[in-house]
Amino acid sequence: MVVITDFYEKELLIEWNEFCRSRGIGFIYSGSLGLYGFGFVDFGDKHVVGDKNGEECRNAIVVGISQDSQGLVCVHEDKRHGFEDDDWVTFSEV
Repeated sequence: MVVITDFYEKELLIEWNEFCRSRGIGFIYSGSLGLYGFGFVDFGDKHVVGDKNGEECRNAIVVGISQDSQGLVCVHEDKRHGFEDDDWVTFSEV
């Protein structure tokens, strides 16, 4: 992986990124300008990001799962989970 945090000419950055991409090397370019910051990440065409909104991951306590072909997951009623349609869910500590 190549990480660049200094400012260079755009053409040079593109050249470095294309070099890394052609060899399967991850490329990150980021910077901070006081209150403003930016980041560019290129891990190639096969890299998949499943995070659709950048928000921190949520947790919920599962109290039951039905045995139906499409299982119904029930969470603790005192806590709102905040999940939306098409969110990815991972079960742990089962």
